Amino acid sequence: MSTINNSDLFLVERAGTSYKVEASDVVDAQSTDLFLANRAGTSYKVERGLVSSKVSNSDLVLVERAGTSYKVDGAAFKALFQSTIQCGTFSPTAYSGGVSNFGQASGCAGNYIRPSGTTYQCNINSSVDLVVRPGDVVTVKCCSGTDYYTQTLILVTTTQTYQFLPNLKIATWSLVCSSGENRSVTISQSGIITALNSTGRTDGGGDVGFTNIEINGYPIYAGSSYVTG
Repeated sequence: MSTINNSDLFLVERAGTSYKVEASDVVDAQSTDLFLANRAGTSYKVERGLVSSKVSNSDLVLVERAGTSYKVDGAAFKALFQSTIQCGTFSPTAYSGGVSNFGQASGCAGNYIRPSGTTYQCNINSSVDLVVRPGDVVTVKCCSGTDYYTQTLILVTTTQTYQFLPNLKIATWSLVCSSGENRSVTISQSGIITALNSTGRTDGGGDVGFTNIEINGYPIYAGSSYVTG
């Protein structure tokens, strides 16, 4: 059986405690929540954040409907976590820096913000929410923008912040497309991407260069689309 109703129930385990969640709400499970699956007669547990990579299409997952249990194939189960989002437009703003290129078109274009905690920040201001879910990978090509190597770039969502690997490659921000390095973070909690900010200096000097973001390998710009989950 491959059809899943929104009100069907899946068994989930969190920190050793089991509970049931409706199919329409499984996307909001925490990245470390465990689902029970079966492969060739052998049962195993899989973390929500690893569903897309660890569950095979032919695996079976137990579901309950109106008190009766049945099994659904892995392909249908994984589809519950995935959706395609069509991006709208972007009107980025920054407390300090140049971000007018962000999200305007495909291809690489440099932007920069000056790092001083969260004071200097690129607010993405997307007309369509950039929804991300556990297991999604967000990538940004970035560079230090100056000779001060300890800058760190941070992704801000409505539920959590994620720090990219620190000590960015030293390169002038305008050379980020040719000299920057890709840095990635994995989303652990469902939310909406709202901003990029930086830390590393508190004197208001220096800057961090960055390009458009990618979500699960999909370039994000006005009118593009991506798959989340």
